[in-house]
Amino acid sequence: MKIGSTGTPGCLRQLIPGTFNLYMDKNLLHSWDQYFEIIKQLDFLRVITLGGNKFSKIDKFYFDDKNLASLVHTHLYEVVFIDMGLDWSQIDILAPAF
Repeated sequence: MKIGSTGTPGCLRQLIPGTFNLYMDKNLLHSWDQYFEIIKQLDFLRVITLGGNKFSKIDKFYFDDKNLASLVHTHLYEVVFIDMGLDWSQIDILAPAF
């Protein structure tokens, strides 16, 4: 479908508020901000599939100015990030320091 935007703030909540499964494979999404915006708006979301979108690498300072609690979606059961060109070698930036 070549979707490259999550739309205006709150539009997903208005258009598809009760969505359980969202399949966004092979679109033009490119930003982690877009992912977090989607899961923030869809309270009932359980599965999100984003395969084939090419997200940018997460900078080690990405979370510094963000409220982490607002980025967590506690009802998600499955997140699919296949064929997205992601580099998980820097995953330690996401893990809390103990």
